Amino acid sequence: NSGGVIHVVTRSGSNQVHGSAFEFLRNSALDAKNFFDLPSGGTPPFRRNQFGASFGGPVRKDRTFVFLNYEGLRERKAITSVATVPTAAARSGSIPAIVPYLGLYPLPNGPVNPDGRTASLTSTINQPAREDYGLARVDHRLSERHSFVARLSLQDSFVTTPFPSTPVPGFPQDLPHRNTYTLAGLNSALGPSAINEFHFAFNRTYGAINLPPPPNGLTTSP
Repeated sequence: NSGGVIHVVTRSGSNQVHGSAFEFLRNSALDAKNFFDLPSGGTPPFRRNQFGASFGGPVRKDRTFVFLNYEGLRERKAITSVATVPTAAARSGSIPAIVPYLGLYPLPNGPVNPDGRTASLTSTINQPAREDYGLARVDHRLSERHSFVARLSLQDSFVTTPFPSTPVPGFPQDLPHRNTYTLAGLNSALGPSAINEFHFAFNRTYGAINLPPPPNGLTTSP
């Protein structure tokens, strides 16, 4: 945000070896149904795994240290959507020129609306998501007064959203994303009460919206 300054500090290695690991699991075994889920059938599937590990220690005692960290996420979450689609009766009694387009809509599986020509369609489609984050940091003491630090962190993710622009199934979006952050710095003690930090950083962010080929060549946007 304009006017904001954010300082991020990452852990460094030391003369002692330390590490950690974690795993978090959530699934649909104890979940309740979504308000829009169909009453019949079971709870839509949901699987989420978050896991990671870190390691820090010396490369050369009292001189060079390393710290490594990794975190990952894997998710398979069923998304429920409710759409309004034409009924079979509406398709059979329509103008021939628009019948092929009406046929692209799935048949409804819910109650018919008061107009008698449309009904509700409830769809549940899996939304896969993946995220990987890694960090590597190296600290090196050049002398009693000077030390060098270098850091690289990568965040890579991908998700496919089944209903980005319409509640009708068949028009998903793929959303790849990557953040790359690098830093190199020199820290120098100028005296008993002063220190100088010189840091150079290079950051890059990439994101895209990819539209897989729609069914039957139908598209909703250029």
